Amino acid sequence: MTEEKFNEIKNLYEKINTKKSSIRQIDLLLSSCGLSCKITGTPRNGFRSLNDYHFSKREQITKLLEMEREVLQTELKELESKFSNQ
Repeated sequence: MTEEKFNEIKNLYEKINTKKSSIRQIDLLLSSCGLSCKITGTPRNGFRSLNDYHFSKREQITKLLEMEREVLQTELKELESKFSNQ
């Protein structure tokens, strides 16, 4: 195995662990009692103004977290597939 191949495998493994950690974090958040959510964004070509939006309903926050978890799980499956094919 070359050093380049080793580094590629190591990088994939680290990405897999990061995705798993993020999924665990979302699961912990979903099981917590008090959820609040603040989204901050900067409009295009507008570096001076920040737009904030606050979610207060648990259903909205739960839906957002579940959607993010689905995205992370899909990415994780792709990474694990690449890793197993190495």
